[in-house]
Amino acid sequence: MAYCAICKVQQQIMKRCTGCKKTFYCSRFCQIEHWPLHKSTCGANLAAKTTEELVDNKVFNPIETGETLKTASVKSPVMQGLTICIHCNHIKHKLFVPSEKSPKEIFELLSNTVRIPKSKIKLIAKGKVVTEENVYELIFHKKIKVVMAVGEVAENEEGLNSDDIEMIMKQLDVSRNVAIKGLFSSGGNLIDAILLIGNSL
Repeated sequence: MAYCAICKVQQQIMKRCTGCKKTFYCSRFCQIEHWPLHKSTCGANLAAKTTEELVDNKVFNPIETGETLKTASVKSPVMQGLTICIHCNHIKHKLFVPSEKSPKEIFELLSNTVRIPKSKIKLIAKGKVVTEENVYELIFHKKIKVVMAVGEVAENEEGLNSDDIEMIMKQLDVSRNVAIKGLFSSGGNLIDAILLIGNSL
């Protein structure tokens, strides 16, 4: 698994430079920040590509438009924060936690990284339960670097209709993960998924 070229975060889903396809980022912000350094080594820089084109896949030609690349000359602030390791289901996730985020945003960031819903996640650090109220203190004041996450990982919903998922949950009184697995098993067909899940209950 690749690390972000800027903040060295390792996530299950990473963004990749659409030019060279070799450099990975955790976010659009990191990709834009890295462009001034990366543009000289990016294999896609042969034909006047710009930050906007590589990040957003927009067609932009400075020769035709007469525009210049302004984002490369803008000095972006250095992000303050700490990198922590989250252990979940025998997988280690490295995560950069910016210090300017609120405790609620930090807790949400931890939850999203391991793909466990906030309402179902249990975080433990050095024998203490991590909550929205104490997460900032534990990470930035007590300098805790390792957190254990416990909970059922959310299934990938990509390509499924969220209304179908909600319908199955409501009709059969099952969890979101069960509904998603049923829809995937039935090829996305709502009726087949309801029959399949209903027969297994």
